[in-house]
Amino acid sequence: MNEHTSHVRADRTADGSHATWEARYVRDPDAQSPAGGASSTVRDLSRWMRLQLANGELDGDRIIAADPLERTHVPEIVSHQPPAPAGRAGFYGLGWNVSHDDLGRRLSHTGAFALGAHTNVTMLPGEQLGIAVLTDGEPVGPADAVALDFFATAQHGKPTEDRLELAAGIHEQETGAPRSPIDYAQPPDDASAPRSDSTYTGTYANPYHGPLTVTETGGDLTMRLGPKPMTFRLTHYDGDTYYFDLQTVVTASTSRASASASATAPGPAAPPGSAMYTSRRISIIRAVTRGSCP
Repeated sequence: MNEHTSHVRADRTADGSHATWEARYVRDPDAQSPAGGASSTVRDLSRWMRLQLANGELDGDRIIAADPLERTHVPEIVSHQPPAPAGRAGFYGLGWNVSHDDLGRRLSHTGAFALGAHTNVTMLPGEQLGIAVLTDGEPVGPADAVALDFFATAQHGKPTEDRLELAAGIHEQETGAPRSPIDYAQPPDDASAPRSDSTYTGTYANPYHGPLTVTETGGDLTMRLGPKPMTFRLTHYDGDTYYFDLQTVVTASTSRASASASATAPGPAAPPGSAMYTSRRISIIRAVTRGSCP
């Protein structure tokens, strides 16, 4: 029996000596759904792929006109340049990644959120072949790896490389980019004490994210943010720096001469995933994303 990376990772995950899994979050997709969310199943998507591959027909019935459907399969913009002079460029169409390989035109799309969803749909119209992979976990590669292995098997008779390791590496690059190198769960030994809670309490405004309200409750600082809104406990790290459990860091800097606040320094130096807020009480409040948020 061979042992792929998937087997090793599954064994390590199942072994309690390596990790303990705890269900801490429940995914609520309402915030993302209007931008393109869809509730579906593998059975539904298999019929949808049959319709796509049959140019708009399903079980002998014309559901969608062929011309507008084909228009969605045409490259619109270059998504990535050829990796080598003799290589092929990648394109994006109307909702599809469009590429070409030895098997012809390939249509694909992968989507994910950090909490509870990672999917992949890939089709080869010239071969009348497609696959849909749905998972309920964070994007760490399995959905893409299954699709890649499927088409490698169709072309070569078996997987030709460790696709899980390849896909996991790509997702790690995407999710790792905005992370801070600082582990805020481990305060420095010489951490400075915070100011009084009243220094930080108040409401801060942001034209995109909306109001952020910091209040003192039972001796703890809590933050309310978002249209829902959601409440998070702020944990002190050092001086005016706090963090909360969405892997985000909040830093407040007071100034008697200023009556404004911003989440981070403006311009190219601003960390990825940061936000800017204004207030009459604190001159600077910085929110820096430590990692991907649910």
